[in-house]
This record gives sequence, C-alpha cells and structure tokens, in this order.
Amino acid sequence: MRVPIIRSRLRAVFGPGGRRRIRRFDSIRRFDSVRRFGSARRFGSVRRFGSARLADRIVFVENSGIAEVGSHAQLMDLGGRFVVKCATKPPFTEWLRREHAVLQRLSLHLPLVPEPSGYAEAEEEVGRSYWLIMEYRPGQPLTEALAEAGDEVRRRSLLFEFGRTLAEIHRRTAPPELAHPEPWLEHMLRLAEQYLRGFDVDGDAALLQRLWDERPEPVPPCLIHGDYTLDNVLVHDGRVSGVIDWCWGALGDPRYDLALATRRKPVAFGHAADLEAFYEGCGGRRLSRGEKAYFLGLYEFL
Repeated sequence: MRVPIIRSRLRAVFGPGGRRRIRRFDSIRRFDSVRRFGSARRFGSVRRFGSARLADRIVFVENSGIAEVGSHAQLMDLGGRFVVKCATKPPFTEWLRREHAVLQRLSLHLPLVPEPSGYAEAEEEVGRSYWLIMEYRPGQPLTEALAEAGDEVRRRSLLFEFGRTLAEIHRRTAPPELAHPEPWLEHMLRLAEQYLRGFDVDGDAALLQRLWDERPEPVPPCLIHGDYTLDNVLVHDGRVSGVIDWCWGALGDPRYDLALATRRKPVAFGHAADLEAFYEGCGGRRLSRGEKAYFLGLYEFL
C-alpha cells in the first residue's frame, strides 16, 4: 500500500470531511497536553491538530496488507512518532476495537503500554474499516534482539527482562472494564468454539472438547496481556521499551501468559538455562508440563 493512499484514507476517516464514519474516538490527548508539550496555545486546539493533520506526515510503511488484514505505519508530528493500524476483515476488526479499549484503560497507568491517539470505524468504498493511531515505541522485537545477541550473558539478561516485565504486568490492578461476566477460562473456551466454527484455526473439535473436560483448578486472576510472546515485547538498549498488541488484555489466568512466553522458539527456550533466566526475572510458581500443554492448546484457537 503506497503512502499517499494510506494518507488519503486517514484524512477521509479522521478529517472534517469524514461524514460517513460510524464511530469516532479521536482523543488527541498528546497534542494539547501541557505536561508533554508546554503551552497548549503554541500547538493550537485539538481540532486543529486532529488525526487528519497526522495523515500528512506518514513517513514509512511497514507492510502492505491493509486491504486484507491491517497495516502499520510510522507517523511524524510535533516531534513524536506514531503507529497506525487498520483492519478490514473479522476477526481482526474486533481485535483492533478491543485493543483500543484496552490501551485506553492501561496506557495511563502502565508505562510500557502505548498510548492511543485516535480510533475510528468508517464506511469506505472498500467496505468498513477500523483504524487505530497510537504512540510509537522505540526498539526491536525481543525475537530479533535474541537472534542478534552475541553471547550467553546478553541472552540471559534479555530473558530476565522478559520475565521481569511479565511479573510487573501481573502485579498491576486490572481495570474493572477488563473483567468478563463469567470466569476468564470459560469465556475463552466459548470464544474458541466461535472461532472454530467461523475461522481457520489450528485447533480441532477433539482438542476443544479435551480443553473443556480437563480444565485446571482455578488460580487467582490478575491483569494479563493475553499474547505475551517474544514478538510482542520491544527492547531498546538491553531493556524492555514497550509491550504491544494488547487486544487480549484482561483480568485472566496468569498461566496463559506464562505458557505463551516460554514456548520453544528457534531463538529461545530450547534449553533449561533460558527458562532459568526467565523465571529469575518473573519469580513465582513455575508452570507444570500439564498446565503449559493445556494453555498452549487453548492458544491453537486464538
């Protein structure tokens, strides 16, 4: 997707001419914030520095999947960089809406969470589109940082940080809006049933039935990320600089985060030393093999 096309679509959705938008959450808190930018008069009103103004400053596009799934772009304005995400097909559309809601509730209280700057759902010629503009966080995915680590000392330090950051998330109080009316695991199993019927997932009916039959004993719920993987943690200068992709953030089972975090990957968790480094940072009780297998089974549907 060429930059001018994304720019024109952003202007159509967020700008004054975007009359056909269905829903608009254009909360440009960053542009009139005295705390961040000094005098609000210097930068004008929220109306003047709305998201359409950002559309003129798209400087880099990471992928071109905007027509099929979504797109990420870096934006530049007032000395800040931003990320744009767009989704046009389910379940990605619902995920983007949910991510915006989670970011709104967590970004002011959890420093590693990107702050949302604008959100809209709009009717365009290509169909309904969902847009999210958020703060850009510097760094590279932990997957890349581990692949480039030159020695075991650096690898161990990165995995320690990975675990420490998850412990910090789990210690935070989950906003009441992120709690489900029913227990989190039951909610996720019902969602897995929906996804099995409606989308192409890795799990099957037999696995889902086993997950229903073999539910583990509950543990106290806490704030979870819900997709805490090496790709969703950014590192800069050896420290975690951001945690992204929060659409599954919830008051949920911390074992789910632990299972996803410690999945065996080409760059990590192929041997015991990696787990030791992670749990040194994370602390707490370690997953049993059965618990890890159970929650990775649930992940096959999501």
